[in-house]
Amino acid sequence: MAGWGFFYFGLETPGCIFHGFTHLPCLGCGATRSARALAHFDWAAALKFHPALFLVFIFAIVWSAYSVIFWLRRDTLRLRFSIQENQRKKLTFLIIVFAGLHWAWQCHYLSRP
Repeated sequence: MAGWGFFYFGLETPGCIFHGFTHLPCLGCGATRSARALAHFDWAAALKFHPALFLVFIFAIVWSAYSVIFWLRRDTLRLRFSIQENQRKKLTFLIIVFAGLHWAWQCHYLSRP
């Protein structure tokens, strides 16, 4: 609730050090603007400012609802995440590709005048 209030009322945050030195957005640039848009229920702006934060937010909502349902049902068979060793390289590659695409979007969208 405090975080929502912080972003809803537009309180100031420190600037980005990476952006200050390189004049390029970092992987986290736009997250504050995205959180502010989420606090005002502006889903489209939140997605544009920081797609990764928006996806994490949506995932957290879905996972919380899923957990509450299983907790209320007292069901012991829940979805658990695990990764096998032979899939680790594929997952690492996908994470690097996603981070690269995310950074390209940040450079494109946040660097516009």
